[in-house]
Parts: sequence; C-alpha cells; structure tokens
Amino acid sequence: MSEPGDKRFRLIEPIGMDPPADEEDRGFIKPAEPASKIIRPEPPDMPRSHSIFSRPLVLPSPVISDHFPTWRTVKLGVHLTIGEYVSAIEMEGSRISDLARSVAFKVVFPEALSEIELVVVTGFDIGLEGKYTTALMFAAAKARGLFECPAEVGLALREQYPEQVKGECLLVAMKPVKGHGIDLCLFGVEHDDRGRWLYVYSGIPDFVWDVGRRWVFLRNKQS
Repeated sequence: MSEPGDKRFRLIEPIGMDPPADEEDRGFIKPAEPASKIIRPEPPDMPRSHSIFSRPLVLPSPVISDHFPTWRTVKLGVHLTIGEYVSAIEMEGSRISDLARSVAFKVVFPEALSEIELVVVTGFDIGLEGKYTTALMFAAAKARGLFECPAEVGLALREQYPEQVKGECLLVAMKPVKGHGIDLCLFGVEHDDRGRWLYVYSGIPDFVWDVGRRWVFLRNKQS
C-alpha cells in the first residue's frame, strides 16, 4: 500500500491531466502553457543562452554567490546507506515517501564527511518574472553564481531540519534522478498537514513553476 506522501507525485502525471483544485491553489502548476508565453522577450544587447527551447532565453548578469546569504549548513557523509538515512529520518520524527525512497536508492553517498552551505531563493530573487521552467530556473541560478546540490542534500536536509515550519516546501536543486519505473525527480523537503516529509517532485526540464516556489541551491561549488 502506498504511503500518503506519495500523492505529491501527481506533479509528474502526463500533460493534459489537470491537478485537483486544491493542488492548483497551492502553486502546483501543470506545464500546459507553451514556452513562448513564459519567457520574456529579449531586449537588445543582452546575453543569450539556449536550453531546450528554440528561442533565446534572457538570463540575469552573472554576480558572485556572496550576494545570497547562507541559509543554513548541512553535513554530508554522516550515513553511508539509504537504510541508515531512513532510520535516522524516522527517528528524528520525519518520514520519507515510497517514491522518495526509490529515488534515494540511486543516490551515491560520499565516503568522507563534509559540511556545505545552502541558500534558499525563488525565481523572483534571481531575476525571473512570472512562471518559468525547471531548465530556466537552473540556468538563471547558475548565472547568479549558485550551484546544483548533491542529491544527498534532500536526505540530509530532511534529517537535519526538524524545526521546519508547517506549510513550508523546499525543492532541492539537484541533477534529476530517475526512480524505479518513474520519471525524472527532484527531492522536496516539506512540512504539510501530515507532518515533515521527504517527497519527490517533477524534475523534467520543461515543467512549469510559479515564481514564488522556493529552491535550495549550493552556495559554494564542492571541490
């Protein structure tokens, strides 16, 4: 029987299946609009970058990542297996959905301990306006000096963030991982009505998000 947290995976159902009204109200937006409607026209003399779309994307001018303060630090390499992580997460009082667990089995854990700095940003914080795609968010963040997180951050953050306030959802900006029989996924660290969970969200490049969606990025690139 699936755990209740697995309802979040409705986010990556095939295009054309509208989400329930309550999910739509919370900003779970289906990628139903063409890319041309969510990408701003390119003004003259601006840098250009191409992604999965045929027309150019306008990205903010690069700045150093120190522009964004460190939100918190997390330790990586504390656990060496998914079993150890699941036990630690549940002992802390949080839970991990079945689908998030299947994705976690694809995570490679480092042998050495490390501590990394994380920042939390929205699309608006890095210069985007209105709805945007996953690919555009990652490209804009990179132009601002931010980096993708190791996938382990999703597990580590869930374990090491017990004070997460109810109603907060943080998407981990990571290389999308394909779970067992499911599409590309990103981890989501969330505190909802059912408690503190590690979920999975769509990681396909052209999935559309609202501008207020909050993302966790790496502040300094790992060596």
